[in-house]
Amino acid sequence: MRRLLWAEARRVGIGEHLVTVPDCINTPDGGIDATIEDAAPTDNSLIPSGLTGYQIKSSDLSPQKCRDELYEQNKFRNPLKPEIKRILDAGGNYVLAMFANLTPQQITLRENALNEELGKHNVSPDRVRLLTPDKLAPMCERLPSVVSWLKQLDHIFPYSVWADNRSIREPKTFVADNMRKHIIEDIRKSLRYSGDDAAVIRVNGLPGIGKTRLVFESLSPEDLRNQVIYAQTADEFIQSGAHAAIINDDAISAIMVIDECDLDQHRRLVDAFSGRGSRLSLITMSYEYGNAPQPTLPLRIEQLGEEQIKRILDNEFQGLPSNTISGFRRRLPKNSDAARPKLHA
Repeated sequence: MRRLLWAEARRVGIGEHLVTVPDCINTPDGGIDATIEDAAPTDNSLIPSGLTGYQIKSSDLSPQKCRDELYEQNKFRNPLKPEIKRILDAGGNYVLAMFANLTPQQITLRENALNEELGKHNVSPDRVRLLTPDKLAPMCERLPSVVSWLKQLDHIFPYSVWADNRSIREPKTFVADNMRKHIIEDIRKSLRYSGDDAAVIRVNGLPGIGKTRLVFESLSPEDLRNQVIYAQTADEFIQSGAHAAIINDDAISAIMVIDECDLDQHRRLVDAFSGRGSRLSLITMSYEYGNAPQPTLPLRIEQLGEEQIKRILDNEFQGLPSNTISGFRRRLPKNSDAARPKLHA
């Protein structure tokens, strides 16, 4: 549900500062597991307009338990739970998401129980929703990042699986110079403020210079990472079912990150996706330089400076004498095509 809410918020144009979906599920939450403030979504199927609080349950609740969940200590004679009261008093929406398969009759009984109980607090039925898997599944299907996390797709990986790649795990510490910090900011701005157009980004740099790690770090905020699908090569992505599905289904929303993508493949992907609006974003990476077609934002990564390389070595080889690290640094080629040492070699 966390992944779905974050990905959907980006799909329907809600800023990341309006979304709160903590992952500390065992912490007392006042009756609400997630909130979205002051939303003006382009599609309100999952996220209503205005303020919304979500209560999330992994199993079924009977109609009576749906009522009880609204109150402190789950007893309907007690006051409303504090966060539920705050949201309802502010004119917000209450959404109960239950991950249990129910019949239409069972759903109606639970919806009626909620509406009847909240009606006692002057909450109209249009401010109350019950979400079950039959409603959530179609919402997931338009988000390849969520689908790829729920089940394995050929050659396509969500951000959390991409994180296990060796190029991401080594070195453990990401060190950025000013140039890399600016590139990270450029990538995030381009993705978040592309207007009605698809964001298209091309990251170039010599082999081993850290292109993949830099893009990974750029996409770390929740509103971006939960829309990412990653392919290790353009050939694998083009041959995957995801490529065809994204072209054929105009409801799908994704940030497509394609590694090892030559200039000709980039042109083909730009032609296929750049005219399909802001629901799609494309980032490709390659050591091949050349003029990329509009509307590509070209970004070039250069080698890290000596001081940043020293920081990486200090972090990776803690306990080594400083003169050993300094000697290793001095032996690095001045024009090396590696922005960081090959620690796995």
